[in-house]
Amino acid sequence: MVSLARNTKRPVWVASHTIVNGVRTYGTPVLHNWNWRGLNSGADMFAFGPEYMDYRKAVTTNADVENLKRFDAVWMDTTPANPSDQLASDADFYVLGVTPGQGGVAEVTFKRMSADG
Repeated sequence: MVSLARNTKRPVWVASHTIVNGVRTYGTPVLHNWNWRGLNSGADMFAFGPEYMDYRKAVTTNADVENLKRFDAVWMDTTPANPSDQLASDADFYVLGVTPGQGGVAEVTFKRMSADG
């Protein structure tokens, strides 16, 4: 059983996506409480360049990320304005990568949505 600090967990809403006839639509967002942070290390800055501010990383259990996939819509520290919006118009991030790890601890990388969606 993995134990993560409870007092540092923050709300993260994730809406899973599907693609039908070339159009990406999203389901109802699901609330998660994960430990997440912005990037701030020298290695992160070197890897992502000046855009390092557009990335976030979360740490959670492998079980929590089983149904996540790349490009799912994400709201961090905010609540979706319209949970039934199939285009997730007000999502501010998306899932960039999911890495299940040893010991039951997974890492999820998020990237800020661009201005053009």
